[in-house]
Amino acid sequence: MRNITSFIGKKLNIDAQYFIGNSFLLFSRYAFLIAIALIMNMVFSRYVSKEVYGNYQLVCSFMATMVFFSLPGFNKAIWSDASQGQDGSLNVATNKKIKWSFLGSLVLGVIAVKYYISQDYILALAVVAAAVCFPLFSGADIWSIFLDSKKKYKLSTILLFAANILNKISILAAIIFFNESLIFLVIFNAASIGITNYIGLKMAEREKTNELVSKDFSQYGFFITKTVIVKSLLDKIDSIIIGIFMGPAYLAIYAFALVIPDQLAVLITTVTDVIIPKLGENNQHSIQLKIKEKAWFLIAVNIILITIVILLTPLAIKILFTENYAESILYSQIITGSLFVYVFEVIYSRILVVKKRKAEIFKTNVAMSIFRGIAIVISFIWFGLLGVAISSIIARLFNLVMYLYYGNTASKSGD
Repeated sequence: MRNITSFIGKKLNIDAQYFIGNSFLLFSRYAFLIAIALIMNMVFSRYVSKEVYGNYQLVCSFMATMVFFSLPGFNKAIWSDASQGQDGSLNVATNKKIKWSFLGSLVLGVIAVKYYISQDYILALAVVAAAVCFPLFSGADIWSIFLDSKKKYKLSTILLFAANILNKISILAAIIFFNESLIFLVIFNAASIGITNYIGLKMAEREKTNELVSKDFSQYGFFITKTVIVKSLLDKIDSIIIGIFMGPAYLAIYAFALVIPDQLAVLITTVTDVIIPKLGENNQHSIQLKIKEKAWFLIAVNIILITIVILLTPLAIKILFTENYAESILYSQIITGSLFVYVFEVIYSRILVVKKRKAEIFKTNVAMSIFRGIAIVISFIWFGLLGVAISSIIARLFNLVMYLYYGNTASKSGD
């Protein structure tokens, strides 16, 4: 086995033992997560009405939009600190994230008041439930990133398995025992994630070996957060626009169109994240050269994988989610097609973060988020739901151009 691993490493010029060993754990994690996600979506498609599921997705979109209050920049900043043995960053990041998350709860409360005034009492109460759970739901989510940065893939995978099982059991309980109630769906989902985040943090703290923190950790965390404020605000603009202007039933159709491409994106990201700790061991120029050497291989694998997924999408949606969501097929295929170049987007974004290329991070995050938001709004006005799907391709191509330009610029300027 070692001889085979060595042969693969020499042919592809990579640390094959490291890559294959850790990829197995991450692939196991991915396989489990995609399986459980598909099972849950099968349940939703059969036992929850489009109206309830659409409103559930709308509340989740509101929560996702408030994520910037929980300082998501620290989730990325900890990659750099923890991968270099500075474990004290975990406590610093957690304390700041949870405290700031209460501002997100406050804004969610304001949204709830708006729906209460509009006499949509069920949606108002659902948003209140989201507001109560938000600090632990979003502010305590850093533990898995810390463990992965420490190369504790096995522990991270086990904890993620347990967390997802508890979350899905909770959602199933809400569907079965509370007659697909929107309020209980939100409570059981958000509360279970908050509880498992708390447990995950306690387990991650046991893996700390020191209290070291880089001098610029907090500054860097706040900086990255500033760069993603626009992204956070616009990240769910597609779902919010569809939910508000077209209604929950159309949002449900769009949400199911996202299931397959979202899982494919997770797969690509999961494989790429294996190299994150390794990025800190190379300078910008050498990383750039290695990416160029492997570009043909990455492109070929992407084309084959995504083409197969697109061809199987009609059958998959009808079997998994029933004929009720056959309308989702075309939108799903279009969005999946946007992932042809996603692998380069993931790699270049990670390089900029690990190497702390602040100027490039700021420019790419802000420009790409604004461009995507504009593309979604204009496409929605012109073509409705179809336009939103098409905008994903336009946005991905723009992202690729941005990362290639700033990645090459950073490489030429040195580490």
